[in-house]
Amino acid sequence: MYFFLLMLLPILFCLAAYLLHKQGILVENHGLGEALCTLVVCAIITGAGLALEFYGVTTDTEIWSGSITQKQREEVSCRHSYKCNCYTTTDKDGHSEEHCSTCYEHSFDVDWDLYFSTGKEMSIDTVDRQGLTMPPRWAAAYVGEPTTEAHTFTNYLLASPDNVLMHHDVPTGFSGLIPKYPDEVYDYYRTNRFLLAGGVPVKGEKEWRWLLDKMNADLGSVKQVNIIIILAYTNDPRYEYALEKEWVGGKKNDLIVVIGTTQYPKIDWVRIVSWCTSADIKVLLRDEIQDIGTLDKRDEIMGDIRKEVTTHFHRRHMKDMKYLAASHQPSGWVMFFILFLELAAAFVVPIAYSNIEDNYSYRRRYY
Repeated sequence: MYFFLLMLLPILFCLAAYLLHKQGILVENHGLGEALCTLVVCAIITGAGLALEFYGVTTDTEIWSGSITQKQREEVSCRHSYKCNCYTTTDKDGHSEEHCSTCYEHSFDVDWDLYFSTGKEMSIDTVDRQGLTMPPRWAAAYVGEPTTEAHTFTNYLLASPDNVLMHHDVPTGFSGLIPKYPDEVYDYYRTNRFLLAGGVPVKGEKEWRWLLDKMNADLGSVKQVNIIIILAYTNDPRYEYALEKEWVGGKKNDLIVVIGTTQYPKIDWVRIVSWCTSADIKVLLRDEIQDIGTLDKRDEIMGDIRKEVTTHFHRRHMKDMKYLAASHQPSGWVMFFILFLELAAAFVVPIAYSNIEDNYSYRRRYY
């Protein structure tokens, strides 16, 4: 719809110019050929502009979980080349030219590689130029260690978020309690998905993170799930709606466990946020964690999450949301910029077309 709306102006412009040209009011640069060429260029500008805007809006990042399956020291060709054995030749006109061979500093270089269960291969930065010294970071990695990686995908939810998030009465006052979505991968393959919102004085935070990373590593490739836990310092369960709005419901593979606690370790409320196709998991997991009642029973909480994800989680495919692309509305400034380019093309293309046509006629006449 927006394509035809944006094309309306150049169509009217070219039609008016062509009719005036037919009546002899505009003599040059507005014949049928110029008009058709202008419309083609405007259509390309409009289509490309709308496509770039759409994919700019809907390009998103999700987290894939796995584990290290293999460590390998690999000898590879040397990457450090330099010019050598150079000599100069001079032609009959006195022009000199240098000729050189390519030499290498080493007979080989060494890569320190890690292989993930997701199929990804990663090289750890070397500590010396040739890579002979084992990097401490490679030495610290071990087979079975949980890993994460950022994966880019087209998120159709971002095309029209108001159509999928119907909580228009989201309460205010939660802005300082909404953490940034955890899609940042640091230290090669690590991501923090155990989040504290509002300064919850949790005990054993490192253990929580380790257990969560291990669960994601075990279930990530099997269930294609990304489990996130948020402990929020609020007794208002409407926090769920504020989080959904800020995170646009999360990513398609997310299972977000939100626990409200104002008197740690007592659990005030529990909510599950996810786009998964099974509604049962949201109710069952919410009730099970609520019945546990305290964050001190960490192993029970993690056990229930693992059980319900294994039994009930089914990732929603983004193709199920593709219909949202039709309701996407380009931003005003993008439409204005496309119109500006169309108008520029409407003036420039006829002139360029006529110049090319004149040059072609001249060459045919005199050559």
